[in-house]
Amino acid sequence: MDKLDQKYNFPRVKKLAVLFDPNEDRISLLVLLGERVYQEIIVTRRIYMILIEHYSDLFKKSHSLSKVPSDLRNEVLKIEHMQAKKTDLGSPLSDQWLSNLGRDDFTPKFLVTEIKYQTSEDEIKIGLLGVNQENQRQTNLKVEPICAFVMNNLEAHKLLAALVDEGRGADWHKIIPHSIFLENAEQVPLETLVN
Repeated sequence: MDKLDQKYNFPRVKKLAVLFDPNEDRISLLVLLGERVYQEIIVTRRIYMILIEHYSDLFKKSHSLSKVPSDLRNEVLKIEHMQAKKTDLGSPLSDQWLSNLGRDDFTPKFLVTEIKYQTSEDEIKIGLLGVNQENQRQTNLKVEPICAFVMNNLEAHKLLAALVDEGRGADWHKIIPHSIFLENAEQVPLETLVN
């Protein structure tokens, strides 16, 4: 994952649904980018692994954990993650907006080939770049910006939870060497939540 630089103009994700496609062994992100602008984004195991492995670093860069002892920072992130999973945001991660849409409404499909990020104290931006699947027969595929997730920490935890849930359903979590978000976070008592 590389830093997000200003040369890319990413459409911002407004709503999202995360689905595993067992036939293709890929995760599909169904996104709403604007009024009636729907996109299907394909995430392979390789991209999933990169994203999950680096997600905790994004959180550490996005807000100040400097007041938390270094040996407890991963525990604080686990607790935040558990709390976020239990919080209802009236979220853009809800899939109710999909009820009147069919898979054909999400065209063209893009395959993610790169991930870019940018963090600030209160915001995480994850930009996805990739190739248009309709052009896959061409020999010189153009990598282009697909979309960006612009999130506060709570929203970023919700996105991570949705990705991890689909990855677990696909048994993809078994191929990731280590991620604090794939461990059993339920063992961390909520009373230790640090504000």
